[in-house]
Amino acid sequence: MEVKVNHIAFDVENIDVTYEWFKKYFGFNEILPPGKVEIKAGIRKGVRCCIGNKAGDVLELNQYEGEYTIPDNKKGAINHLSFTVDDVEYYYKKLLENNLLTRGEKIYKPGPVKILYFTGINGVELELIEILGRD
Repeated sequence: MEVKVNHIAFDVENIDVTYEWFKKYFGFNEILPPGKVEIKAGIRKGVRCCIGNKAGDVLELNQYEGEYTIPDNKKGAINHLSFTVDDVEYYYKKLLENNLLTRGEKIYKPGPVKILYFTGINGVELELIEILGRD
């Protein structure tokens, strides 16, 4: 089973300012389709977008609205680390068998992907993504 980093997600106070910063200093000069979209995963509301560079690296920027503010000690912190995998079900079973899924985690299918969120070692939030229909 091959695993590849898919993206790194950040919680940000302002997507536009953050995008311009990564563009200016690190060459993340492309907002990836579909652009800014409503956040549909989880319980917080907001918008997100993914930005990319020529090397193919992807950063996800999440801007939440309303009562959610980023605590001072979490500003700039990574929200989660995402990996592309060939088979989310395989990893789900493996993690379940090893008692690593302890909060009722489940696989989501929000479109042409299967997604599993869980907490990994040292409390890092991880996301596994299986892209469907690519053979």
